[in-house]
Amino acid sequence: MLVVLVLVSLLGTLLIQGVGFFLGKYASVKRIHQGTSLAALRQHWFVSTVQAMLPSRFEARRFTGDASSFEGVTLQSLAAEAGLPARARWSIGRDDASGAVVYEQEGGTPWTVMTSSDEGLAFQYADSAGRWHDRWPITNDSGDRRKEYIPRMIRLVAAAGRTVWLAHLALSPEPVLNYREDYE
Repeated sequence: MLVVLVLVSLLGTLLIQGVGFFLGKYASVKRIHQGTSLAALRQHWFVSTVQAMLPSRFEARRFTGDASSFEGVTLQSLAAEAGLPARARWSIGRDDASGAVVYEQEGGTPWTVMTSSDEGLAFQYADSAGRWHDRWPITNDSGDRRKEYIPRMIRLVAAAGRTVWLAHLALSPEPVLNYREDYE
């Protein structure tokens, strides 16, 4: 009887240690999963709003951007119903010692989507030839604006040249004809 009790207690101890080890690993995996899911969600927000940016001939609705922010009309805003055009702005602000990527919709509250300890976050814009620029719209050598209304791609880069986020714009760089608009 004494031998059976010793064996049962030994097996019980091993079982409790195994369950404790399993729960520790499960908590670690769950924490990593939540972090990566949140990072993927943030990147999805960026990509979905950027992919649905619309080119426009009207100055008030044109896409504009520089290294610290860009704005334009999108069909996939974060706070409006999908398919309804809304003016959206992505910007890089400074929040204490880190860079904060902020999304703002016309008439709405700014949302801090991501904070990063990376130094020198900046937006860059690719033209139809695949060359990257620090501002949009781009001008030719004589200072005239080129005919591309929206960039082909937009990326968020860190100072070390590492691409943090990248989005391809899905629509044509030329505005779609609309019977209501007055053309130049």
